[in-house]
Amino acid sequence: MLTISILLLLSTGCWDRREINDLAIVLATGVDLSEEGDVLLSAQIFIPRAAGGGPQGNTGGSGGNTTGDTFVRKATGKTIAEAMAKLQRKLSRHLFWGTARSSSSAMQPLATE
Repeated sequence: MLTISILLLLSTGCWDRREINDLAIVLATGVDLSEEGDVLLSAQIFIPRAAGGGPQGNTGGSGGNTTGDTFVRKATGKTIAEAMAKLQRKLSRHLFWGTARSSSSAMQPLATE
């Protein structure tokens, strides 16, 4: 019984958590159809970084105290899932899609003859 209690205590906790500094936060996405007929996925990505400054965080100065970088990356694929996987491979951080907003162009079905 003691062994089971010890194992239960040791197996609890945040063993699968992700630190914010390990994430690439997707802010917005756009889905288009490329000229070749592939899905073109564009994502605006925010990379957080630790705030600098003194013991109370960013101190002093006017202008531009940023806490990260924002940029746009694009990937293509036959499906949206393939484009998302290719986009993930372009980044060293894990993509976090929880805050993403999406827009898509008027995608027309391909003509079949």
